[in-house]
Amino acid sequence: WKDAARAPEAAHLMKVTAQHLEAFKIVDGIIEEIGEETIDLVETGALMKRVILKAIEELIPYNEENLISDRASKFRTIGI
Repeated sequence: WKDAARAPEAAHLMKVTAQHLEAFKIVDGIIEEIGEETIDLVETGALMKRVILKAIEELIPYNEENLISDRASKFRTIGI
């Protein structure tokens, strides 16, 4: 894999694409790319901010002890 052009192929074969990581429950979700041709950093940053703030809002009702316990349990089950 010494050819950077083959990175997408390598990621797929090693199952480390965003879709694989979501399916394995390693990540909580995927922030979809806005466009592939040009990257608008302001628009991308705004999208990321909205998604992250929404995720934080969903966690507000939970107490700290349960959040930590649930997160630890999640990571203990990875790879099983």
